[in-house]
Amino acid sequence: MQVIVDTLLPYEKETNSRTSVYCSCANPQEFWISLIEKAYVKLHGSYETVCEGNVLEGLVDLTGGVSEGFDLTHPDIKKSIETGALWNMLLGNFSQKFYLGCMNYDPKKSAKTADQGPQGILENHFYSILDLREFPKENLKLVRVRNPWGSDGVWNGAFCEDSDDWDKHRTLKEELKNVFKTKKSDGAWWMSFQDWCQQFNKVYVGKVFPESWESYCIEGKW
Repeated sequence: MQVIVDTLLPYEKETNSRTSVYCSCANPQEFWISLIEKAYVKLHGSYETVCEGNVLEGLVDLTGGVSEGFDLTHPDIKKSIETGALWNMLLGNFSQKFYLGCMNYDPKKSAKTADQGPQGILENHFYSILDLREFPKENLKLVRVRNPWGSDGVWNGAFCEDSDDWDKHRTLKEELKNVFKTKKSDGAWWMSFQDWCQQFNKVYVGKVFPESWESYCIEGKW
């Protein structure tokens, strides 16, 4: 399906910063992601419509790949957390450059009525997973998570940007120093895998396979 859009984009008029109200590129001279967002919005009717929906379908729509989701509260997944199988699966998907994300999902609430947890995590809000690191000597697994909204709704617990835990593991911060060069306002942080499993109950994988793979597609519509 072809979707045609113009270059008129909503922006923050009050601040006079000409910043897009919704998606924006890291480089202020670029706005391709805002155009993709507008095309997706046009396809679904309004900006408000795309505030909620099925994450797995969104991953497929925007990547052209396939998606897979896991419920961290399911007994089988809980067991895989204990055995380390889930961590290994996430590492495998990350090494293949698949898109990873997570959410603290409450089926009784909508995105508008969802709350923010005491340690900063928003309910029913999609977070992206940027990195996964394991430090055997420290007996520690770390996950780097990012809120696409920026500095609102970010983790304020162990291993966040200002956490005292970095003082207990000084060598880790030195090893990850390149990651810490990102702006604090970009909404990214580190947290332990254990805390991650407690704060989120859904994990999503968007798989875009390399051209070296063989694929078989069936066209259809509904």
